[in-house]
Amino acid sequence: MTHSGYYPRQSAMHATFDKAMSSTAADFRSLARLVLAEALVRAGTVVCVPVHRFELEVPQDLLGAVLSELPRHRAVPLTTRVASSSSTAPAVLTGHVPAEEVHGLQQRLPHLARGEGALTAVLDHFGPVVGPPPERRRAQPDPFAQIRDWSRVSRAWPAG
Repeated sequence: MTHSGYYPRQSAMHATFDKAMSSTAADFRSLARLVLAEALVRAGTVVCVPVHRFELEVPQDLLGAVLSELPRHRAVPLTTRVASSSSTAPAVLTGHVPAEEVHGLQQRLPHLARGEGALTAVLDHFGPVVGPPPERRRAQPDPFAQIRDWSRVSRAWPAG
């Protein structure tokens, strides 16, 4: 929020001060997060996660076993390069893997490649979350739940 219409006194000039007609700083603190939550929904924001670009060097004869393991870590191979026709020559795979899966892939690699594999991964980009987005415990009430509750309330102003 860059500007607000905060008026400390909203009573009529001839009347006594009416606190119910005045804004407080707490009103704006509570409202700002609700307005932001609604703006994020209307803008169509997408939750993204970090995705690493990996390079995986493994013995050529174990390429099939390594390729079958990649989907378990949501890794997507992009290119495969074989240095020579010799079965002892290493094959080099490149692709993308979600950052949260890099450690699991590193742990499985020694078993898959008989200890002869090497994995290098660096942050490449941020991609949309597949499936439900991650959640964390909220320190304050969920603003989206408050907005849903408010939309069910019918407002009736008293006569007079």
